[in-house]
Amino acid sequence: MILADGLLPASGSFLPRLALLVLVLLLAALLELLLRGRRASRYREYSFLLAMGAFGAAVGAAIDGATSALSPEYFILGKGLSSGASLRGEALRLGAHAGFAAGCALSGTLLLLNRPRAELPAVPLSHLARNCGLIALAAIAGAGVLAAITSAFSLDLPFDPGHDLADSPRRRFALAWWTHLGAYLGALAGLLAQGRALRAARRASVD
Repeated sequence: MILADGLLPASGSFLPRLALLVLVLLLAALLELLLRGRRASRYREYSFLLAMGAFGAAVGAAIDGATSALSPEYFILGKGLSSGASLRGEALRLGAHAGFAAGCALSGTLLLLNRPRAELPAVPLSHLARNCGLIALAAIAGAGVLAAITSAFSLDLPFDPGHDLADSPRRRFALAWWTHLGAYLGALAGLLAQGRALRAARRASVD
């Protein structure tokens, strides 16, 4: 989404940031291993975090791959990608970068919500993986629902895109924009729902 572009790392800075993240997590895991030995557990959480980031990257690439075919104008004019044969590849890469960040953020939130407490034990990471899968399904469903509504009611953009678009490209631009907004709203709704489901599962484990 155009409004979120400033929150995402530039394409050229993604790999160095990813490498730094992996290095920091690796060092933290090794430090805990040295201090706690066989009781160390953070490496499992860090591996889960990166795995869910990779899962999010796949979902993000799929969404941007579909919407770049639907509206090249959305990515060329709205996100500043190159026109021509390289557009699809750039859109896939952009979606993967955004999806990785979202996957890490959402799974990290679930890890924080799953912190063991005296009255509430943590659920296994496999349970959190299912939660993440359901959040991804909610994001895809949200994208599909808003795309269908936009097509059915010919929703326009709620802002001026700053470009003089003909009627057909503008409709495609709007459809892609609303589809992305639906994905974000679906992911947020999914996180809220799965956060509640996680708490219920933790309570059920002590009953």
